[in-house]
Amino acid sequence: ARRARDRDLVLGYAVDGSLLLREQIDGRWRDSRYTPSLSIKKVAPVEIPPVDELRLARLRRASLPRTGTWEADTFPLPEPVQNSRDERPYFPIACLFVDGPTGMVLAPQIAAPDTWRAGLQQLFVELVEQQQVVPRQVVVMNAELRDLLKPAVEGVGSNVRLVKRMPALEQARDSLLSYMDR
Repeated sequence: ARRARDRDLVLGYAVDGSLLLREQIDGRWRDSRYTPSLSIKKVAPVEIPPVDELRLARLRRASLPRTGTWEADTFPLPEPVQNSRDERPYFPIACLFVDGPTGMVLAPQIAAPDTWRAGLQQLFVELVEQQQVVPRQVVVMNAELRDLLKPAVEGVGSNVRLVKRMPALEQARDSLLSYMDR
């Protein structure tokens, strides 16, 4: 009520971009304005884990058939995981490769947020070994995945490129998430 009677105390939008900060000091509320720092911190570049060059050389020598396009993506799963009682829970990362033309999901993998990057390259190499085929290309929707997969994909003689949409992978992801939502 006091704020409504005194125009100087009415909460309004700050023109200078400051935020209202209310804090309780010695049992009394104190209002002040706070201007947050809007500087953008530079993010350290993602370290690309080394690839197993011996496995890649063996796959190149195998002269495997080249066919199709694989779509690759990662995304957090909506259910937290806790490995032991004294560990902090985390949201695992799903790593998916989908054969674009058929829509077949190729051995999905779930990893911890701090290990999925190395696991993604290894998963790709394992898929090539299991399927006994090298994709003509691997498509991804973000530059980080492109950079992570590039050494392994180019190591087997294929290429990786950025695209705006991956219909087969989007359908597989939506299906997986809706199944988990039951």
